[in-house]
Amino acid sequence: MAKDLKIKIYQRIKTHIRFRLKPVKRWYSKTVVGPVRANYGGLSRRLEYPISSFSPSKRKEIFVARPSELGDVLLCTPALREFKRQNPDTKIHFFTNYPEIVRGLPYIDNVLPFDERPWDSIEFSYENSLPPNRHIAKIFGDQLNIDVSNVYPDCVFSENSIRKIKQQYADLPRPWIVVNRKAGPWTPNKDWSDESWDALIPSLLKIGTVFEIGIGKIDFRIENPNYINLIGQTNKTEMISLIASADLQVGPITGPVHIAAAARVPSVVIYGGYESTACSSYDSNINLGTSLECSPCWLTPPCPINKECLRKISVQRVLESVKGLLESKLEVHLNPKQPSSRKETYVENTF
Repeated sequence: MAKDLKIKIYQRIKTHIRFRLKPVKRWYSKTVVGPVRANYGGLSRRLEYPISSFSPSKRKEIFVARPSELGDVLLCTPALREFKRQNPDTKIHFFTNYPEIVRGLPYIDNVLPFDERPWDSIEFSYENSLPPNRHIAKIFGDQLNIDVSNVYPDCVFSENSIRKIKQQYADLPRPWIVVNRKAGPWTPNKDWSDESWDALIPSLLKIGTVFEIGIGKIDFRIENPNYINLIGQTNKTEMISLIASADLQVGPITGPVHIAAAARVPSVVIYGGYESTACSSYDSNINLGTSLECSPCWLTPPCPINKECLRKISVQRVLESVKGLLESKLEVHLNPKQPSSRKETYVENTF
């Protein structure tokens, strides 16, 4: 009885200290630890948790949060997965605006709305480590005081939706190539030009079927039974299921790239110079980056030099990358003993 009382008193004191120190910790993490995380994982973890008793692994439950965007939420999963592997008895409560893509993953005990996060939640962030020279999944792991080695994300897939898509388009020739032009409203500096896409897609149609996804409207028109324009016509479940059903994904570094990685579908990723390939790439992909004096820029306003980094990536270069990745995939399929960098899909459930 006395021992239990001592434990409760100790836990209350520790919680009180953490509450009082939270503003200081936030400042310290932003100004001191954040810049170190961009390059050095081990050192940043020692700086973040100099007192081992305050490490997340010492708690019976942890509260972890990340609001957006979809790709960022998927990038949280390697850290949560590794933390649970090392600490199977610690409950993980995850707070996000995208609960449907992670609810059901076996290592997350509870998924709740981001707005309901408690004061002592660990809010995953890489924004204090710009520009990062390490994978963002590893940076998130540092904030849980763990070293993440497998950066492939996990996503919950709808088996019913995938089956429906495969049945609906069963008559269309393989390979199925999912194309996504735009990276979203955060910055225009990830987006390859529409003129380049308009030149690429007819060449892709000589290889297989092209499904174009995304939001907004485009002026591009093509009369080809193997071109399926789904821009603005898919909900989140359908988009995720379509990518999981495809043979290849092509687009800028954004959510679909991470969905494809979770489904073990390779991607040709048009990076340009907005961010380094080191911070978000997967070894099953071909990453097309450009090295300029200003890259990686992480610039959110329109580029003052008209996205020269993206203009340097030619249509022919992307097309050759697509062909190379498809040939590599076919070789592994025909020769199953051939070493492959692709891992097994971790989980597949229904929303």
